[in-house]
Amino acid sequence: KIDLDFVQNSGGTIEPEKNHLVTYDYSTNGGSSTTAENEYINEGESINLSYTAAKEGYEFVGWNTNKDAQEGLKELTMGTSDITLYAIFKKPDTTPPVIENVSTSSTTNSIQVVVTASDEESGISKYEFKINDGEWIDNGTNNSYTFTGLTQDTGYEISVRVTNGARLTAEEEVGESIKLTDNVVTSGDGLYEDSYEENVYTYRGSNPNNYVNFNNELWRIISIKKDGTMKILKNELLGNMIYDSTGNRNQAGYCNLATTHGCNIWGSINTSYDVNLNHISEYIYNNETFTLPEKDAELNEYLNMTYYNTLSQTAKDMITNGVYKVGIINDINQTTNVDINQASSVKWKGKVGLIDATEYVRASTDNNCFSNGVNNYWNNESCFSVGNNNWMFMDNVNYWWALSPRPYSGNSTVGTFMLWRVYNSGPALNYCWALNELGVRPTVTLSSSTKIVDGNGTEINPYQLEKGMATSVLNVPTFSEEVTENGKTVTISYPEGKGLTYEYQKGSGSWQTATQSQKVEFTESGTLAARVSDGTNTVNSTYTVNVGVSIQEFINSIPKVTNGDGLYVDSYEDGRYVYKGSNPNNYIIFNNELWRIISIERDNTLKIIKNNVLSEERAWEPTNSNDWEKSDIKNYLNNVYYETLNPLIKNYIVLHNWSIGEVSSANGDLITQISNENEVKSSGDRVGLISVSDYLRANSNTLCNTFFGNNAGYKDCITTNWLYDSDNSFYWTISPESGSSNETFIITGSVGSAKCYIDYKVRPAIYISPEVKIASGNGSQNNPYTLTL
Repeated sequence: KIDLDFVQNSGGTIEPEKNHLVTYDYSTNGGSSTTAENEYINEGESINLSYTAAKEGYEFVGWNTNKDAQEGLKELTMGTSDITLYAIFKKPDTTPPVIENVSTSSTTNSIQVVVTASDEESGISKYEFKINDGEWIDNGTNNSYTFTGLTQDTGYEISVRVTNGARLTAEEEVGESIKLTDNVVTSGDGLYEDSYEENVYTYRGSNPNNYVNFNNELWRIISIKKDGTMKILKNELLGNMIYDSTGNRNQAGYCNLATTHGCNIWGSINTSYDVNLNHISEYIYNNETFTLPEKDAELNEYLNMTYYNTLSQTAKDMITNGVYKVGIINDINQTTNVDINQASSVKWKGKVGLIDATEYVRASTDNNCFSNGVNNYWNNESCFSVGNNNWMFMDNVNYWWALSPRPYSGNSTVGTFMLWRVYNSGPALNYCWALNELGVRPTVTLSSSTKIVDGNGTEINPYQLEKGMATSVLNVPTFSEEVTENGKTVTISYPEGKGLTYEYQKGSGSWQTATQSQKVEFTESGTLAARVSDGTNTVNSTYTVNVGVSIQEFINSIPKVTNGDGLYVDSYEDGRYVYKGSNPNNYIIFNNELWRIISIERDNTLKIIKNNVLSEERAWEPTNSNDWEKSDIKNYLNNVYYETLNPLIKNYIVLHNWSIGEVSSANGDLITQISNENEVKSSGDRVGLISVSDYLRANSNTLCNTFFGNNAGYKDCITTNWLYDSDNSFYWTISPESGSSNETFIITGSVGSAKCYIDYKVRPAIYISPEVKIASGNGSQNNPYTLTL
C-alpha cells in the first residue's frame, strides 16, 4: 500500500513538461557503435550533433531526422516532442582524382605549370608541385604554380600531385625547359624574331649557339615557331646526289621542258599545296598553268624513304610533317619578302626536306644582303664572303642543294629544270640543272612535344633532346582499399593491354613486378606508387594509405601517469585528459607545423596549441576592453589567421564554444577558477587561446596549480610546465581579469594580468574534430603525431 500525500492547487495551473528525449539511433543504417548517449533536451535548446557513430567500411557524415538522408544536419533545435536522430553513413571514395592535362609556359627565368584535374565524387582539395628532386610545394586549391629563378636553356623535370577530398592522390611528370624563344637578340650571333614571317624565330650570324644532338649526330636549328616546332639542318653533308634524273617524271604539264635535265619541282600532284595548304594539282607561274608531275622528285623519294629509314626510332618519334616552301624564286632584283611570297606559292608537307633559298639568306646578319633578297647573294660582292656572317656557309664544300626552283631565263616559258644551290666561292647562291650531283644537307621538323632538356647549344655542348611522354595512350592505374584486422589491403587495378608491364612501389622500397590486379598489405600508414608501360610510354599514379587509430583508441593506448611528464586524467573535469610536465610527448603535426596537444576533451576533441608564437605581436583589444566576443584578437584569429591555414587542414577543425568566464588572481582555488571560466562560453570559434586554467593544469607540480607571481616558487614552477617557454613567454590567454574590465591575463612564466591595448605574443589554439585519426608518430619532437581523417 502506497500513501500519496498531495493537495490540489486550486486556481493555479500545472506547467507541462518542457524537456524531451533525443534518441541517437546508430543501428538502423547498419552502424556498430556511437559516442552518443540518449538525453533529454529542453524545448528551444540546441541538440548536440557533434557525437559520432561507426560502421565498418563506411564514413560517418552526421545525424539526421530522415534515416534515408545523404548528409547530416548542421544544427537542430529541440521542438515540442521527443525526437530520433539517425546516423548517416556513406561509402568512402576510393577513386583517385583524374589529371586531365598539365600545361607549361616559360619566361626567361621561370616556368608556369597549370594543372587541369577533376574528381566528381570528392572534389579537388589540394595541388602540389615539385621541380627535379626538390620538396613538394603545397599550393592549396590553386592549380597554377610558377617556378622562378631558373636557368636559360636548361631542362627541368616537373611533377604535379593532386589530392581529392578523400585524400586520394594522382601524380604526373612533365619535362620542360626555358624556351629558346625567350632569349632573342637584335644584333650579333643568336636567335632573332623573324622580320618576314609571324610567329617564327630564326638563327642568324657566323656561329650562333644552335647546335643540337639529333639521331646521335650534330645538327643545327634553323628556326623555331611559336607553336613549339623546330626546323633543324644536318651539320654535315650526306654526300653528292642528283635532285631529279632525266626521264624520272612525266614529261607533260609542268615538267614538259625537263626531258634533258630533270624536273625542278620538289613535290607531285599528290603532295603539293597552295599558300593556304589547300591541295593543288596545278601550278600557275608567269600567267601560265601547268599540271604538276605524278611523282615526287628523285631526291625527295630518297630522303623520305631510304634515308628516313636509317634514322633511329627515337629520332623518328621526334619528327613531325613539316611544311616546306617549294615555289619558284625569280632572279630579278626583288626584296626578301617577295622571294618568300614566291616560294610560298607552292608548299609541300613531309618528313625530310632541304632548305629553301630564303632560309639561307635569312641566316645572315648582313642586312645589305636582304635588300634584293636571293638575288643579292647572286650579284652583291659583300654577300659572297658569307662565312663572316652566315652560319650555313660550309667552307670546304663547293655546292649543296636548296630545294627552290628558278626560272630559266633563256626560255620564253618557265624553265622546269633549274634550281638554286649554295656555292662557297663567287656568288653565294646561284643555280644549276636538276640532274647535277650536289651535296645534300637534310632538314626535318621536330614536333612541339620534343623538348630541350640539356646542353647550351655550343658545338662541344649541343642541346640534348627528349620526346615528351605520350600519356594519352595509357590509362593510369587506380587504387581501392579495404579494412582488415591488421590494417588495410590496397588493390591496384592496371589497364588491360597486350604487352603491358605492371610495377608497384611500397613506400621507398624497390619497384616490384605486379599482376593486373595487385593486392598490397599495409599494417601502418604509407604510400603506394604504381606504373604501367607499353615499352615506349609510361604512366604512373600514387596513393596515400592511412592506417590510423581513433581518438578513443589513442586514449586507451597511452599510459596514464600520476607524476612526471605524460598524459594525466584531469582531476577537475570528468572524462578529460591533460598533458603535464616539463616536456611530455604531445607534439603533433598540424598545418605542416609543429603544435602540441593540451588536452583530450570529453567529446574526444583534441585541444592543441601552436608550438611557436606568431611572428607579429598584437593587442588583445586596442580599445582596452576584455570582452572576447568583441575583441580584435578574436576577429584576427578567426578570419585573417584562419584563412592562412591549408584548406585541407580546415576540415580537421571544429567550431567550438570556448570558456571565456572572468577569473581572479585573488582566488588561489583552481576548482573555483575553472568554474568561473566555464560560466561564460563564446558563441563558437574556430581559433582561440588557452585559458588560465589550461596553463595551470599543464604543471605536473601540484603546488603550482594556483595563481602565482614572481614569488619564491616561481622558478620551480616554470621547470615543470611545458606551456612555459622562455622564448615564447609573455603571450595572451583568453581569460579576462574579473577585477578590471580592461585587463586580460598573460603567460609570463607565472600568470599575470595586463592592459588589453598592449602588444603581446600570440599562440593560437584550436579544437580538432573527434573524427580524426592518429596516423603515425609517438608524440616526441623528432617523431610527432600525424593526423588523418
